Amino acid sequence: MLILLFPALFVSGCTEELSAEKIAEQIQEKEDSIQDYSYTMQMTSYFGEETQESETRVLQKKPNKSKAIAIEPEEEAGTIAISDGEFMWTYDPKTNTVIKMEMPNTPVLGEIDYVGIISELLNETEVSLLGMEEIEGRPAYLLKTSPKEEGEGIQLVDEMKLWVDKETWMPLRYEMYNSDGDLVIELEILDLEINTGIPDSEFVFEVPEGATLKTVDLDSFEP
Repeated sequence: MLILLFPALFVSGCTEELSAEKIAEQIQEKEDSIQDYSYTMQMTSYFGEETQESETRVLQKKPNKSKAIAIEPEEEAGTIAISDGEFMWTYDPKTNTVIKMEMPNTPVLGEIDYVGIISELLNETEVSLLGMEEIEGRPAYLLKTSPKEEGEGIQLVDEMKLWVDKETWMPLRYEMYNSDGDLVIELEILDLEINTGIPDSEFVFEVPEGATLKTVDLDSFEP
């Protein structure tokens, strides 16, 4: 699909003109060199007068290994989801229960494809490059996205701002707004590390002693 993007805008502090399209190309090129990465994800969701906060430690290794450990909120702390490439393991320490599920051939929930997210944004929304800012001391391109066409279905997020790390080309921060311009979700990536050589042992799950093991058969969900 051929997509027309916004004209290039000058980025403050840069000597060359960059466009959202050029940034997308750089994202893909950089992604090809990434073998593993880890980060801490902090998310704040706003529901009227209510606010929900969560914090998760995430490790990813190509082609299909991932690990997520819940830190906050307190009632979810210690919950672990691990994909070892063959099985997805989820452990709830509150109930001492393990759920084991065979990995499907398609990507599963919990495997965050940042490059895919950016590509989707560039293809399905209007994107403008607002400039450059620093996130936790890291230079980042500030992008703004908005729907190409208004009034198509129900949209929980009308506009998004995202900060893409200049070095790694991975998003460091998101801000999502509804049609009224109200902030509904803030998401920040902290302690980002790329290609540190995360060992496979990080993705090995051992069922805790005394835990209840439940096996989920994906075939049972087929119509």
